[in-house]
Amino acid sequence: MRCLIRHLKNQIISFVALAAIVLIGCEKKVEQKYVARVNDSYLTEENLSFLTDPGKEGYTGKNSEELIRQWIDTEILYQEALKNNKILGAEFNNVIERSTKELAGVLLLKDAVANEKARINEDEIEDFFNSNKTEFVIAHDAAVVNMVKFNDEELAIQFRTELVNKGWNNTSEEYARSSSLLEKQENKLIYKYQIQPLKLMRVIDELLPGEISIIIETEPDVYTIVQLIDFINKGSVPDFEYIKNLVRQRYTIMRNKQFVQNYIQQLRTKYDIEIRRND
Repeated sequence: MRCLIRHLKNQIISFVALAAIVLIGCEKKVEQKYVARVNDSYLTEENLSFLTDPGKEGYTGKNSEELIRQWIDTEILYQEALKNNKILGAEFNNVIERSTKELAGVLLLKDAVANEKARINEDEIEDFFNSNKTEFVIAHDAAVVNMVKFNDEELAIQFRTELVNKGWNNTSEEYARSSSLLEKQENKLIYKYQIQPLKLMRVIDELLPGEISIIIETEPDVYTIVQLIDFINKGSVPDFEYIKNLVRQRYTIMRNKQFVQNYIQQLRTKYDIEIRRND
Protein backbone atom coordinates (compact mmCIF):
# COMPACT_ATOMS: atom_id res chain seq x y z
CA MET A 1 0.00 0.00 0.00
CA ARG A 2 2.05 2.97 -1.25
CA CYS A 3 -0.38 5.66 -0.39
CA LEU A 4 -3.72 4.77 1.14
CA ILE A 5 -5.35 8.12 0.50
CA ARG A 6 -4.33 8.07 -3.14
CA HIS A 7 -5.53 4.48 -3.47
CA LEU A 8 -8.92 5.30 -1.97
CA LYS A 9 -9.24 8.40 -4.12
CA ASN A 10 -8.38 6.47 -7.28
CA GLN A 11 -10.96 3.83 -6.45
CA ILE A 12 -13.62 6.48 -5.91
CA ILE A 13 -12.68 8.24 -9.14
CA SER A 14 -12.82 4.98 -11.09
CA PHE A 15 -16.24 4.07 -9.74
CA VAL A 16 -17.66 7.57 -10.16
CA ALA A 17 -16.21 8.00 -13.63
CA LEU A 18 -17.50 4.64 -14.81
CA ALA A 19 -20.94 5.35 -13.38
CA ALA A 20 -20.91 8.81 -14.91
CA ILE A 21 -19.98 7.50 -18.35
CA VAL A 22 -22.74 4.88 -18.27
CA LEU A 23 -25.37 7.27 -16.94
CA ILE A 24 -24.35 10.00 -19.34
CA GLY A 25 -24.81 7.54 -22.17
CA CYS A 26 -28.44 7.02 -21.16
CA GLU A 27 -29.50 10.59 -21.98
CA LYS A 28 -32.10 10.66 -24.72
CA LYS A 29 -33.12 14.31 -24.82
CA VAL A 30 -30.57 17.07 -25.09
CA GLU A 31 -31.22 20.77 -24.80
CA GLN A 32 -27.57 21.71 -24.28
CA LYS A 33 -24.72 21.61 -26.75
CA TYR A 34 -23.26 18.14 -27.14
CA VAL A 35 -19.78 16.99 -28.13
CA ALA A 36 -20.56 13.41 -29.17
CA ARG A 37 -23.54 11.20 -30.02
CA VAL A 38 -24.26 7.50 -30.45
CA ASN A 39 -27.75 7.00 -31.86
CA ASP A 40 -30.09 8.76 -29.41
CA SER A 41 -27.56 9.09 -26.57
CA TYR A 42 -25.58 12.30 -26.19
CA LEU A 43 -22.45 13.45 -24.38
CA THR A 44 -23.06 17.11 -23.52
CA GLU A 45 -20.46 19.77 -22.76
CA GLU A 46 -21.68 19.77 -19.16
CA ASN A 47 -21.29 16.00 -18.94
CA LEU A 48 -17.75 16.23 -20.28
CA SER A 49 -16.89 19.01 -17.85
CA PHE A 50 -17.88 16.71 -14.97
CA LEU A 51 -15.07 14.35 -16.03
CA THR A 52 -12.42 16.91 -16.99
CA ASP A 53 -12.78 19.61 -14.33
CA PRO A 54 -10.22 19.03 -11.50
CA GLY A 55 -12.63 20.65 -9.07
CA LYS A 56 -15.37 18.06 -9.61
CA GLU A 57 -15.72 14.61 -8.04
CA GLY A 58 -15.79 12.84 -11.40
CA TYR A 59 -12.39 14.23 -12.49
CA THR A 60 -10.32 11.49 -14.13
CA GLY A 61 -7.13 13.30 -15.15
CA LYS A 62 -7.73 12.33 -18.78
CA ASN A 63 -7.96 14.81 -21.65
CA SER A 64 -11.20 15.54 -23.50
CA GLU A 65 -10.37 13.57 -26.65
CA GLU A 66 -9.53 10.45 -24.67
CA LEU A 67 -12.73 10.73 -22.62
CA ILE A 68 -14.86 11.25 -25.72
CA ARG A 69 -13.41 8.10 -27.29
CA GLN A 70 -13.99 6.21 -24.04
CA TRP A 71 -17.57 7.47 -23.84
CA ILE A 72 -18.28 6.38 -27.42
CA ASP A 73 -16.80 2.92 -26.83
CA THR A 74 -18.74 2.56 -23.57
CA GLU A 75 -21.98 3.68 -25.19
CA ILE A 76 -21.57 1.32 -28.15
CA LEU A 77 -20.94 -1.62 -25.83
CA TYR A 78 -23.83 -0.61 -23.59
CA GLN A 79 -26.29 -0.36 -26.45
CA GLU A 80 -25.11 -3.68 -27.86
CA ALA A 81 -25.47 -5.27 -24.40
CA LEU A 82 -29.04 -3.98 -24.24
CA LYS A 83 -29.82 -5.66 -27.56
CA ASN A 84 -28.41 -8.92 -26.26
CA ASN A 85 -30.15 -8.73 -22.86
CA LYS A 86 -26.83 -8.65 -21.02
CA ILE A 87 -27.96 -6.21 -18.33
CA LEU A 88 -30.92 -8.21 -17.10
CA GLY A 89 -29.24 -11.37 -15.92
CA ALA A 90 -27.95 -12.55 -12.55
CA GLU A 91 -24.32 -11.93 -13.51
CA PHE A 92 -24.99 -8.26 -14.20
CA ASN A 93 -26.92 -7.81 -10.96
CA ASN A 94 -24.12 -9.49 -8.99
CA VAL A 95 -21.54 -7.10 -10.47
CA ILE A 96 -23.71 -4.08 -9.68
CA GLU A 97 -24.29 -5.24 -6.11
CA ARG A 98 -20.58 -5.93 -5.52
CA SER A 99 -19.54 -2.61 -7.01
CA THR A 100 -22.08 -0.73 -4.91
CA LYS A 101 -20.80 -2.35 -1.73
CA GLU A 102 -17.17 -1.67 -2.62
CA LEU A 103 -17.88 1.97 -3.43
CA ALA A 104 -19.80 2.47 -0.18
CA GLY A 105 -16.91 0.95 1.76
CA VAL A 106 -14.34 3.11 0.00
CA LEU A 107 -16.32 6.27 0.77
CA LEU A 108 -16.67 5.25 4.42
CA LEU A 109 -12.91 4.62 4.74
CA LYS A 110 -12.11 7.87 2.94
CA ASP A 111 -14.04 9.90 5.51
CA ALA A 112 -12.68 7.91 8.44
CA VAL A 113 -9.07 8.30 7.27
CA ALA A 114 -9.55 12.03 6.63
CA ASN A 115 -10.71 12.52 10.23
CA GLU A 116 -7.76 10.51 11.55
CA LYS A 117 -5.25 12.44 9.40
CA ALA A 118 -6.26 15.69 11.07
CA ARG A 119 -5.04 14.31 14.43
CA ILE A 120 -1.41 13.89 13.34
CA ASN A 121 0.93 16.45 14.93
CA GLU A 122 4.52 17.51 14.25
CA ASP A 123 5.94 15.80 17.35
CA GLU A 124 4.63 12.43 16.16
CA ILE A 125 6.27 12.93 12.78
CA GLU A 126 9.64 13.85 14.27
CA ASP A 127 9.49 10.93 16.71
CA PHE A 128 8.80 8.62 13.78
CA PHE A 129 11.85 10.00 11.98
CA ASN A 130 14.11 9.58 15.01
CA SER A 131 12.96 5.98 15.46
CA ASN A 132 13.36 5.06 11.80
CA LYS A 133 16.36 7.00 10.55
CA THR A 134 17.72 4.07 8.56
CA GLU A 135 14.60 4.29 6.38
CA PHE A 136 15.65 7.77 5.24
CA VAL A 137 19.19 7.11 4.03
CA ILE A 138 19.58 8.82 0.65
CA ALA A 139 20.87 6.84 -2.31
CA HIS A 140 22.40 9.78 -4.23
CA ASP A 141 24.45 12.89 -3.50
CA ALA A 142 22.16 15.85 -2.87
CA ALA A 143 22.17 19.56 -2.19
CA VAL A 144 19.87 21.48 0.14
CA VAL A 145 19.11 24.91 -1.28
CA ASN A 146 17.00 28.02 -1.14
CA MET A 147 16.06 29.00 -4.68
CA VAL A 148 14.09 31.70 -6.46
CA LYS A 149 13.27 32.23 -10.12
CA PHE A 150 12.17 35.53 -11.69
CA ASN A 151 11.09 36.50 -15.19
CA ASP A 152 12.51 40.00 -14.68
CA GLU A 153 16.32 40.34 -14.66
CA GLU A 154 16.31 43.75 -12.94
CA LEU A 155 14.14 42.41 -10.16
CA ALA A 156 16.42 39.38 -9.80
CA ILE A 157 19.42 41.72 -9.42
CA GLN A 158 17.53 43.72 -6.80
CA PHE A 159 16.53 40.57 -4.94
CA ARG A 160 20.11 39.26 -4.83
CA THR A 161 21.42 42.57 -3.50
CA GLU A 162 18.85 42.60 -0.69
CA LEU A 163 19.46 38.91 -0.02
CA VAL A 164 23.12 39.61 0.68
CA ASN A 165 22.22 42.44 3.06
CA LYS A 166 19.07 41.15 4.77
CA GLY A 167 19.25 37.37 4.63
CA TRP A 168 16.89 34.83 3.07
CA ASN A 169 13.86 35.00 5.37
CA ASN A 170 13.38 38.77 5.25
CA THR A 171 14.11 39.13 1.54
CA SER A 172 12.00 36.20 0.35
CA GLU A 173 9.06 37.41 2.41
CA GLU A 174 9.25 40.89 0.86
CA TYR A 175 9.12 39.47 -2.67
CA ALA A 176 6.63 36.67 -2.01
CA ARG A 177 3.76 38.49 -3.74
CA SER A 178 5.74 39.79 -6.70
CA SER A 179 4.11 38.95 -10.04
CA SER A 180 7.61 38.40 -11.46
CA LEU A 181 8.41 35.64 -8.96
CA LEU A 182 8.01 32.35 -10.84
CA GLU A 183 9.15 29.93 -8.15
CA LYS A 184 10.40 29.90 -4.57
CA GLN A 185 11.82 26.89 -2.73
CA GLU A 186 13.15 26.85 0.81
CA ASN A 187 15.33 24.18 2.42
CA LYS A 188 14.72 22.07 -0.67
CA LEU A 189 16.64 18.80 -0.89
CA ILE A 190 17.47 18.08 -4.53
CA TYR A 191 19.45 15.12 -5.81
CA LYS A 192 22.33 16.32 -7.94
CA TYR A 193 21.21 14.28 -10.92
CA GLN A 194 17.88 16.17 -10.79
CA ILE A 195 19.45 19.64 -11.08
CA GLN A 196 18.87 21.14 -14.49
CA PRO A 197 20.29 22.72 -16.56
CA LEU A 198 23.88 21.53 -16.24
CA LYS A 199 25.22 25.05 -15.72
CA LEU A 200 23.03 25.42 -12.62
CA MET A 201 24.46 22.22 -11.16
CA ARG A 202 28.00 23.45 -11.86
CA VAL A 203 27.32 26.74 -10.09
CA ILE A 204 25.84 24.97 -7.04
CA ASP A 205 28.83 22.61 -6.90
CA GLU A 206 31.14 25.60 -6.47
CA LEU A 207 29.19 27.18 -3.61
CA LEU A 208 30.00 26.96 0.08
CA PRO A 209 27.21 26.50 2.67
CA GLY A 210 25.44 29.85 3.12
CA GLU A 211 26.88 31.28 -0.09
CA ILE A 212 24.66 32.92 -2.72
CA SER A 213 25.05 32.22 -6.41
CA ILE A 214 25.33 34.66 -9.24
CA ILE A 215 22.18 35.24 -11.27
CA ILE A 216 21.81 32.37 -13.74
CA GLU A 217 19.55 32.45 -16.79
CA THR A 218 18.42 28.83 -16.56
CA GLU A 219 15.85 29.24 -19.34
CA PRO A 220 15.10 32.10 -21.72
CA ASP A 221 13.98 35.02 -19.53
CA VAL A 222 14.11 32.90 -16.35
CA TYR A 223 16.63 34.25 -13.84
CA THR A 224 17.58 31.92 -11.00
CA ILE A 225 19.30 32.65 -7.69
CA VAL A 226 20.42 29.85 -5.36
CA GLN A 227 21.64 29.92 -1.78
CA LEU A 228 23.36 26.70 -0.74
CA ILE A 229 22.36 25.37 2.67
CA ASP A 230 24.32 22.13 2.69
CA PHE A 231 25.57 19.18 0.68
CA ILE A 232 24.33 15.71 1.69
CA ASN A 233 26.42 12.69 0.71
CA LYS A 234 24.76 9.51 -0.48
CA GLY A 235 24.46 6.90 2.23
CA SER A 236 23.75 9.49 4.93
CA VAL A 237 20.54 10.65 6.62
CA PRO A 238 19.51 14.28 5.99
CA ASP A 239 18.40 16.46 8.89
CA PHE A 240 14.71 16.20 9.69
CA GLU A 241 13.94 19.75 8.55
CA TYR A 242 15.19 18.94 5.03
CA ILE A 243 12.94 15.91 4.51
CA LYS A 244 10.02 16.77 6.76
CA ASN A 245 7.45 16.39 3.98
CA LEU A 246 8.80 12.97 3.01
CA VAL A 247 8.74 11.83 6.65
CA ARG A 248 5.19 13.14 7.04
CA GLN A 249 4.10 11.26 3.91
CA ARG A 250 5.58 7.95 5.06
CA TYR A 251 4.26 8.34 8.58
CA THR A 252 0.80 9.16 7.27
CA ILE A 253 0.80 6.07 5.04
CA MET A 254 1.90 3.86 7.93
CA ARG A 255 -0.59 5.36 10.34
CA ASN A 256 -3.48 5.25 7.89
CA LYS A 257 -2.80 1.62 7.06
CA GLN A 258 -2.73 0.78 10.77
CA PHE A 259 -5.86 2.85 11.36
CA VAL A 260 -7.83 1.06 8.63
CA GLN A 261 -6.83 -2.35 9.98
CA ASN A 262 -7.92 -1.36 13.50
CA TYR A 263 -11.09 0.30 12.23
CA ILE A 264 -12.18 -2.81 10.33
CA GLN A 265 -11.28 -5.00 13.31
CA GLN A 266 -13.49 -2.85 15.56
CA LEU A 267 -16.35 -3.10 13.08
CA ARG A 268 -16.06 -6.88 13.12
CA THR A 269 -17.11 -6.86 16.78
CA LYS A 270 -20.35 -5.07 15.91
CA TYR A 271 -21.61 -7.58 13.38
CA ASP A 272 -22.73 -11.20 13.51
CA ILE A 273 -20.15 -12.92 11.30
CA GLU A 274 -20.07 -16.59 10.40
CA ILE A 275 -17.69 -18.48 8.17
CA ARG A 276 -18.63 -21.99 7.19
CA ARG A 277 -15.89 -24.30 6.06
CA ASN A 278 -16.31 -27.64 4.44
CA ASP A 279 -14.07 -30.09 6.30
